[in-house]
Amino acid sequence: MVRKSISILAALAVSALGACVSAPEINRATYAMDAEWQVELERLREQDGSRTYGVGRDEAFAAMLRGVQSLGLTVLRKDKTSGTVKAVGIGPKPLTEEEWAQAEAVDSPAMRRIVQREIGPLSSALFYLKADAYQMNFTVVVSGDSRQSTISLDADMERIAPGISGVRWPKAPPPEAAKIGLAKIWRHMERELAAHPVNAGRPVAPSVVPVAAAMSGPTLSIASEIETKDTVAVISGFARNATEISVDGEIVPIQPNGAFSKRLYVPVGGSDVRIVAVGKSGAVETRQVSVVRRIEKAEASYAKLDPSKVSAKPRPNAIALIIGIDKYENAPPAEFAEKDARLFYDYAVNSLGVPRDRIRLLTGSEARKLDVEKALLNWMRPLIARGQTDVFIFFSGHGLASDDGKDLYLVPHDGDPSLLARSALRRKEIIDIVAEAGASSTTMFLDACYSGGTRGKGTLVAAARPVLLAAKDQGVPANVTIISAAANDQLSSALIPAGHGLFSYWLMKGLEGDAAGGGRTITAAKLTGYLAKKVPPEAAKLGRVQTPQLIGDGDQIVSSW
Repeated sequence: MVRKSISILAALAVSALGACVSAPEINRATYAMDAEWQVELERLREQDGSRTYGVGRDEAFAAMLRGVQSLGLTVLRKDKTSGTVKAVGIGPKPLTEEEWAQAEAVDSPAMRRIVQREIGPLSSALFYLKADAYQMNFTVVVSGDSRQSTISLDADMERIAPGISGVRWPKAPPPEAAKIGLAKIWRHMERELAAHPVNAGRPVAPSVVPVAAAMSGPTLSIASEIETKDTVAVISGFARNATEISVDGEIVPIQPNGAFSKRLYVPVGGSDVRIVAVGKSGAVETRQVSVVRRIEKAEASYAKLDPSKVSAKPRPNAIALIIGIDKYENAPPAEFAEKDARLFYDYAVNSLGVPRDRIRLLTGSEARKLDVEKALLNWMRPLIARGQTDVFIFFSGHGLASDDGKDLYLVPHDGDPSLLARSALRRKEIIDIVAEAGASSTTMFLDACYSGGTRGKGTLVAAARPVLLAAKDQGVPANVTIISAAANDQLSSALIPAGHGLFSYWLMKGLEGDAAGGGRTITAAKLTGYLAKKVPPEAAKLGRVQTPQLIGDGDQIVSSW
């Protein structure tokens, strides 16, 4: 059976001003437009969807093929055995620009009347017809024998322009454009038939054969699928030759133009709705509409980090080593670690008061084990003035504990989790280097865990080892303070919507002044307390437990201004 849409390429587009119209409103309007225009297209199809000619099938097939090509359409497939040709065209083909303008003068006002009825006059001004947003797919079928042939036309539309998330685009073409296009297709085919040598001197006037003559039974025009994000959906369509319409067993009114609608509750996941139309003769047509209800995930929004919010008191003797490693040579990636390290550089200046020329930033391949050791021994140690230098170390990447949990390691870019002692940085050794140099205080911010997990779904440990390792607490010297991302048996996570490590994001937010509790000083205890309020709820959304930890002096002043 020939499909019901005989169309010319057209599209509905919503202008940039359409931000004031919601996607459900736009979808409601396009459903109504499709339903109403489909009725017009069915009428056109009944009147002139198929023609019979007094020429043989092969002659008609060849003429039809030439006619399609003469319209500028691209033939994708031709099968003489089945008499089928499939062709495509980008709008406004097969219409010319002038023909499209003629159709638009009729179809645009009709479109706006429909839209205005659904969502109001102001919003209707945002809708306009656009010819090149769709590809037209044509199917022409020639049947018959050596003496007589029948040509049937069918077409549908496929959107090729970029869409807008959540917006349904119309499928039914504008009726006037379809009318002009249909007449043009027949004209070209008949011209080719008349020009064929076999037909010289023979009339080729067609006998128009309606596809469905004067249907006495009811017909329904309605979308087969409706999508909604609300608890209620509007089921709407058009009926012809119907005396009664029921939606899920409930009779609904039919408007003089055949339109009907019904609001229905839609459970999560959706439901199937049964539409029944009864005609005067008692004939029945039934349609099933699938109503899909999708749940939008409410994603939290996170304020952008801004290190310029605070200008801390200068610490001219302070020094900072900042390390961030995203991609490892021998381990899974640690998402956003390098980005966090680069951003923390400005927090070291603005929130911690460290001079720019006393900050060393190592990221990625610049953070190999030897690079970090050289930064500690050859760069940092000589700059530490005994009893006068505050040292800050920020590390974002992977951490791991030894098999017995006694030693905690930070994994450099070239570190190998299977050879920790040889390839990783032992946390205690880092602390010892700084302490022996005589630092006044050492504050470490460690966005790493020691359990063997990663920020994503991978693990650092081999399959033969435990998935989570319980690292044992280690004491630190009195002037050392460590604020770490998680307890020793927990995972450190990424905060993907914000584009940062979960711990690092809230650490830097706290250093903007949020952790000061209304004051002008942030201590280690205040900062850890702030992190303890912010990090665990976010980790819980990921199905994880993550509680930042404080080791050392809670009264240590991290920032003041």
